[in-house]
Amino acid sequence: MQGRGPKPAQQTITHSPRAIIKQLDLFSEAPLGRDDSNHANTIALWDIAPLWHLRQPKGNPPRVERTFRVPGTHYHVTVDLRPAHLVLENGKTKTLYPTEREMIVEETLRMFAANGDGGVSHDLQYITCDFTLGKLRSALRKEGHDISAQYLRESIEVMQSSSVMFIGDHVGPFGKTNFLPQVSGTDFSQWQRADTKAQLRVSFHPLVAYAIRTNQYRMYDYQVSMSLSNPAARYLYKRFTHYITAATPLQSHEFIITGAQRPDDDDIVGLAEESGYDSYADAQETIKKWRKVADELKTAGLIHSSIDPYIPAESGKPAKLRLTPSRSLVRIIVEANKHSNKLFENSGKQGLLNI
Repeated sequence: MQGRGPKPAQQTITHSPRAIIKQLDLFSEAPLGRDDSNHANTIALWDIAPLWHLRQPKGNPPRVERTFRVPGTHYHVTVDLRPAHLVLENGKTKTLYPTEREMIVEETLRMFAANGDGGVSHDLQYITCDFTLGKLRSALRKEGHDISAQYLRESIEVMQSSSVMFIGDHVGPFGKTNFLPQVSGTDFSQWQRADTKAQLRVSFHPLVAYAIRTNQYRMYDYQVSMSLSNPAARYLYKRFTHYITAATPLQSHEFIITGAQRPDDDDIVGLAEESGYDSYADAQETIKKWRKVADELKTAGLIHSSIDPYIPAESGKPAKLRLTPSRSLVRIIVEANKHSNKLFENSGKQGLLNI
């Protein structure tokens, strides 16, 4: 069941319209030529960065900074997050950071782009997606996320107005940019009413366009991701499928839950700190939380798991989460490897990265 890891992606950025459109076609290609609307693509850095909050931060801070380590490297990246300030009908201002709601909306929009609804902006700088509020609502409802059209409109407005900046080496494009830099539609009155027929076009963050242009993405199963109710489980599933490419049911992978990290170990990550999800002053509570995350992944048939019994506060050692991929998850990763290798070969044959 062990799959060969994908070949290394080339890093040259394309600029011509023909090259970018060809790259988008590869991004939208169904796995192994199948007509499979369940597939989507994880984006390097974007899907492991601690961008989303479980709940709105107390006190409406003007900015939030979080730092995480890029898997397989020794360098760190900091994300500088700024909230949206929405003006309500009564004239008051509402301050909102992107939360789990925005995360699943953005993930669904990228799924649309990977299944034929993607495009390129006129200036060739952004990857776009065309959709209606009704289509977005139906897609989310199908996966068990029933969000009203009014809240979907608010979610898009939050991502249009809130910003993120990636700070660090090797992160590609930088600069403070909105989660969705451009949002446009065909009928403003429909948009104001949150009419499900409202036709919209959004542009994704430049890091998404950069990843598509440089093949820094990997296929994953969108329905599996959306079926996970815990956002931390969704985060860990996408991290696993993107970065652990030589998975086998016989090999375990260790993740630090909380406590000291070993900077010389590429497979170790401080989940509680680096995921952006809650960690607690009490180590027992943090471990309890991540045990629930592991239990959900196990119930979904994706992993086998165990947590070391010792507690950092008592032993001075970090608590570790050991994950062993199930055969089901290995199949997803092996298929993603094949898709990545095919992507690399097609890019080379068509000369897409050198036009």
